[in-house]
Amino acid sequence: TPGGIWPWENGGYNHGQRIGSENLVAYADAHFAEGGQEDLTLVGYSYGAAIVHTALEVIDTRPYAGKVHVRLYGNPRHPGGIEDNFYGSYLLGIHFRGAGITPQNLGSFVDECNPRDAICDFPGLLQPITTLDHIVGYFTGAHSYDMR
Repeated sequence: TPGGIWPWENGGYNHGQRIGSENLVAYADAHFAEGGQEDLTLVGYSYGAAIVHTALEVIDTRPYAGKVHVRLYGNPRHPGGIEDNFYGSYLLGIHFRGAGITPQNLGSFVDECNPRDAICDFPGLLQPITTLDHIVGYFTGAHSYDMR
């Protein structure tokens, strides 16, 4: 992606998600257009998971979707994640777009979220004690994943 998550980092989170997902769709299209017979596996962690999940909005509609396998870890667009719970709001220059789609046509789809990982398991501001616990969880290892 062209930058980080903050607005002063080459456009920020939403710009990076858009550019990254467009690049990922173009890569998948090219792979299968060039006669790629091998299945394609896409893996994303945290911000990268949000990028992959955004790309799935297009990839899931492609004829090759059944040959695409996806594994996401700590995904902000996970149902109940931070993008879902802040849907429609702007915070620190980030526009939260809600949970990502539930793909219907992929070869496989796994969206892994550890309990207490505030990125993908965010209780919301109406539950302040639980939210604080999940934020602490994020900083104390809940946002770590074994991606082997």
